[in-house]
Amino acid sequence: MKKVLLTFGDSWPEGAELGNGKRYGEILQEQMGFDEFYNYGRGGTSNEHMLQQLQKYFDEHHKADHKTTAIFFLTNPHRTAYWPQDSDFNIHGSARQHWNDDAKQVFMQTWLHFHTDEVTVMRSSLSVCALQTWCKHCGIEDYY
Repeated sequence: MKKVLLTFGDSWPEGAELGNGKRYGEILQEQMGFDEFYNYGRGGTSNEHMLQQLQKYFDEHHKADHKTTAIFFLTNPHRTAYWPQDSDFNIHGSARQHWNDDAKQVFMQTWLHFHTDEVTVMRSSLSVCALQTWCKHCGIEDYY
């Protein structure tokens, strides 16, 4: 039975800051004798986005007869999959200078609603619960 290691999350598992250094998953693969390693980490991503990363693994590599271990690198829960990564957050910035004051106010209220501490914790908790459920259902040993 093949042993497979997966890493998910932001720039930490991706290894963006390492230069030529080894990523955490690569070190674990060597030390723990995993046959295969897949890294789905992506810099600047959110806890919610790890659901998409896990889905990508299922689409590309999942085999039910493999012994699979997944490590999920949790990040700041205020990061969200519901905001374009390259978008400007400033309501007075150049991207919105053509907006009238009413549009800017609605934008600000919507942004602040989705980023209250209560909603942020709920979104992040739902994402982790979904990851845990998918892993349990598919026989993947998961760590956070």
